[in-house]
Amino acid sequence: MQLYRVEVSPEAFALVESEAFIAGRTMKAIASEILIAHCSKEAANVSRLRVHRDKKPDKQMIIKPESGASPATDIPQKRGRLKDDHAAIQKIKELWQSGERNHAAIARAVNYPRATVNENLRKMIAVGEL
Repeated sequence: MQLYRVEVSPEAFALVESEAFIAGRTMKAIASEILIAHCSKEAANVSRLRVHRDKKPDKQMIIKPESGASPATDIPQKRGRLKDDHAAIQKIKELWQSGERNHAAIARAVNYPRATVNENLRKMIAVGEL
């Protein structure tokens, strides 16, 4: 069962909590009842037509960057595996040979997650590459 969250003010929370206590029902049931009762017919119609959140849309939405934005630098690009990135591996070796032992600093230098760099460093040390 998927859970949904809604932020409310402290006063609204206290009212729902009190109503649930008095009525002997859950806060979820009270909040749901209040929200449904106070939504417009238009909102009810839209919610009935809405695609289930887990279903992927048939078409991808393409968002064009604002003028002046550089897609290559502003939108994160999917990168390959570190073990296949020869330039990054070489940079790691150079940093290690220069005395750098801080895995987080090495990860930042090659722009890969620290856990990925940690795992690769462990393997490289184990096989004698470092």
